[in-house]
Amino acid sequence: MDPVLSEAVNDASKERLRFVLRDILKKFPYTITTAAEHLVAAVPDITKAKAKRSLPDNENEWPFKRRKRYDFCVQCEGEFDVNDNSVESCMWHKGELDIDDDASVWDDWEDRRDGIQDSEESRKEHPEGFSWDCCQRHGDGGFGCKRGPHRNERERFEYEQTRGDETDDDVDEEGYAEGEQEDSDDDDS
Repeated sequence: MDPVLSEAVNDASKERLRFVLRDILKKFPYTITTAAEHLVAAVPDITKAKAKRSLPDNENEWPFKRRKRYDFCVQCEGEFDVNDNSVESCMWHKGELDIDDDASVWDDWEDRRDGIQDSEESRKEHPEGFSWDCCQRHGDGGFGCKRGPHRNERERFEYEQTRGDETDDDVDEEGYAEGEQEDSDDDDS
């Protein structure tokens, strides 16, 4: 790609890129297939299947719906590909970060000089000074204490309404769900 064009794409706003993509799709309809391959996914429509109360044995016969291929996960707060979203794709904390007054990062802290301890900015810059209220792990622990599929806002709401919040796997500090570590140790012998 031309380096100037590459720089222009990198520096363009989201709004500008959307306008350009829509303009290209309108002027060159043969590009629609390529855009759809990158941005639209066909996923099993389990809701329709549930309404019929019977799922075909063969997954290839399940009803499908089209949806955007990339979505935003409200659990881990990251983008995910709906085509690559398994029951183990997402790790998150269901709680909030609380300040850990005993953390060494706060030993010489002065609000006037360093800013407010208990703030979003401090949570991002000094995660080691906070702990999760859901599992008491340090804020810089790497991954969450819950594991399940990525969910957008609507999916998370529907999941909580139908199943509650306690059915996703709880995971330990190494990322294993209860009983998984022992199972993998047994496989090694």
